[in-house]
Amino acid sequence: MTMSFLDVKEEDYIYQKHFVDEIVNVAFEKQTFKQCSFENINWESSIYRVDFDDCTFKNCDLSNLDFSNVSITHCSFENCKMIGSNFSLSVLKHVRFIECILKYSNFSFSRLEDTLISQSLMFGSSFNETKFKHTKIMESNLEECEFLHTLLKGMDFTTNQISGIKTTTESLIGLEINEFQALELVKLLGVIVK
Repeated sequence: MTMSFLDVKEEDYIYQKHFVDEIVNVAFEKQTFKQCSFENINWESSIYRVDFDDCTFKNCDLSNLDFSNVSITHCSFENCKMIGSNFSLSVLKHVRFIECILKYSNFSFSRLEDTLISQSLMFGSSFNETKFKHTKIMESNLEECEFLHTLLKGMDFTTNQISGIKTTTESLIGLEINEFQALELVKLLGVIVK
């Protein structure tokens, strides 16, 4: 059933609704969206202590949106524009980012559990002191991303672009990379390869 954001009240529990082709410029606080779908939504307002559970976002513009006080569980983001979005201090469980533009997004101090990032543009994003558990990042552009003080053990970056990545040597222990990426990462050690 299609619903308009204008019909959503404070502290509402919104269940199995479809939101489509809207520009959202009303602030939201304390709502729960359960099994909802969002399509072609341009979200320009703020959200605070909002829960998204089992929701899908398709072709949405969520750029510069602050998700830091938001719960995101069992959700998928497909072909979404999320430039500069803030996920810091958040917990993302069973979340999928597929073909998204997440340039300059901030995932620092967050926890990503059973999360997949695939075929996405992450250029310049921050993952500082991020905790990964059963998370995969694949076929994505991680150029200029920061992974400072983030344990990457068990992660497989072999299908990602990682040139200009910023990290600490202890973060790299146990990270799977290919031979071309090894040449890129050896620069972090100050080694000159001829």
